[in-house]
Amino acid sequence: MKIFVCLDDSNGMMFNHRRQSRDIKVIEDMICSVGDKELMLNRYSKNLFEDVGSNMNLFCSDRFLDEASQDMYCFVENEQLCPYEERIQEIIIYRWNRMYPSDMKLDINLDAWILKETTEFEGNSHKNIMKEVYTK
Repeated sequence: MKIFVCLDDSNGMMFNHRRQSRDIKVIEDMICSVGDKELMLNRYSKNLFEDVGSNMNLFCSDRFLDEASQDMYCFVENEQLCPYEERIQEIIIYRWNRMYPSDMKLDINLDAWILKETTEFEGNSHKNIMKEVYTK
């Protein structure tokens, strides 16, 4: 699996049981990265992609991480990833220079992963967004 996740500077995924951001530039970058392949997500995340009016191929299921095959892209906002780590080939992280009082953090230790690439771009709600691509 190839996982997209948005994190703050302390690896927080959600705060106050809500997503940290809905930056349209992050969504557009994910759409570009996935191309004509399918993006898997749960119902909580689906509306982020409906708002951009994309004809993207979305697969929505609350069990999407269990159902994803090896080369599938998955967008994760409110799921723990540690139970799936063996199946994950790539983690694509979007970060912004913020620290929120998160109540859910990324549960994978990135020290065991290789930082393959970093790219910085200007977001809509955050001036600087850093995209980090990790592989095993």
